[in-house]
Amino acid sequence: MAQAQTTSAADGRVLCYAEFGDLGGYPVFSLHGTPGCRLLSSRSIEFDLEGVVRSLGVRLIRYDRPGYGGSDPKPGRLISDSASDLEAVADAVGVARFAVVGSSGGTPPALAAGALLPERVERIAIVAPLALLPREEFLRGTNEEGRAYIEDCFAGEGAMLKRFAREDAEYREAAAEDPRAADTFEQTRNGLQGWLDDDAGWALRPWGFEIGDVGQRVQVWYDPADQLLPPQHPHWLAEHLHNATLHETDALGHGSEGDPRADWRALYGWLAGA
Repeated sequence: MAQAQTTSAADGRVLCYAEFGDLGGYPVFSLHGTPGCRLLSSRSIEFDLEGVVRSLGVRLIRYDRPGYGGSDPKPGRLISDSASDLEAVADAVGVARFAVVGSSGGTPPALAAGALLPERVERIAIVAPLALLPREEFLRGTNEEGRAYIEDCFAGEGAMLKRFAREDAEYREAAAEDPRAADTFEQTRNGLQGWLDDDAGWALRPWGFEIGDVGQRVQVWYDPADQLLPPQHPHWLAEHLHNATLHETDALGHGSEGDPRADWRALYGWLAGA
């Protein structure tokens, strides 16, 4: 199937998207992490996420947020801006109502979709989520590497760009021999703007919506051993969302090593209304 389809945002920017799974099935938008893109990750390919969602009758739709992959950048964007982009892609693929799942840095855009598109978003899942916490509470329990990353995000765009350039080079070197790692090269093929705006969006800018405006049912999936976004993040979100349930996993967090297929079946099955 085509993995580089395009449509236009409300302001004329190009948005690039791809579809996976059962193209006649229930539509679920999967919002990638940071950095990321519309393509499936090496781990998703290894454990056959597409086969799992196809077996559940799920039409999985993924798009590049501005500045990533084939989508035009929108410097200075807010998290709330992602809702209108998601709506433009939904219109392009002809779906009126759908579910949304966001992982890690895709958590805030997933919640924004719920808050700002209440007539279209039916259910939401957030995985290894990021919460709107005060700085010290945000960092509590984070490992040394994660703390350094997050501190650079709070330090400003200059510190972020310096770190991201170094990490991007490291990711590309590590992925050079992995035929499943096309996403690593696609996500930053046009530079670091998408990555910068993602992290500046939660660390330095107003989110542009209120968590309390998310009225849909939400599943919050987290690994208690996650040391990049530790358990205070999912717990805070579960407490501040109107209708959220917590789900522990050993397979869907940062650094998790468990087999994700059973959790995928439970998560995507619920999103599709099973």
